[in-house]
Amino acid sequence: PSVEAIRISQNRFIEKEFFNRQGLTTTPYLYMHSLDELYAIKDLIKFPCILKTNQFGYDGKGQGKFSNFSELESHLKSLEKVDHILEEIVNFSCEISVVACRFESGKVLFYSPSENIHKDHILDFTIHPARIDIDLKQKAIDATKILLNSLNYQGVLALEFFVNGDQVICNEFAPRPHNSGHFSMDAARLSQFELQLLTL
Repeated sequence: PSVEAIRISQNRFIEKEFFNRQGLTTTPYLYMHSLDELYAIKDLIKFPCILKTNQFGYDGKGQGKFSNFSELESHLKSLEKVDHILEEIVNFSCEISVVACRFESGKVLFYSPSENIHKDHILDFTIHPARIDIDLKQKAIDATKILLNSLNYQGVLALEFFVNGDQVICNEFAPRPHNSGHFSMDAARLSQFELQLLTL
């Protein structure tokens, strides 16, 4: 993947800002780079909320759920460094992902969206195709295409979504073959790994 794709995907705040600039829906969020900033945005915080580190957070690492301001304040005071986002909790019905690839020519290929089931914040199993209607599937594919083209991406990429009613909400993307795409080794004419090689 390009340096730019890695730079964006490795920082939650930068990633969400990038999504929004492309017109892609995200959960409402607030950025904090200091404890003082917590007090400045106090009236904007909706509880319960999820606090996430901007960097080095995956599989639920660097995340915590807080039900009130005092809990959140106490936790942040215990940290050596504050570089986080606060996300509003979304009551989503399921999480899905789209694994896709983009060639240097701009041609894009997709697998149908998959549904992901997590256990302790780690992907436990994937249902393919996702058990959602065709309109939601198309919205997820369209959003993934926007992301691929806006990055001028070359290679395989996965974009994860929360499904909330008739909305697909962008969560994060992985600039590489993805564990939710492992089904492609047995269930597709070309696996995600073969596609990665063909696009390079």
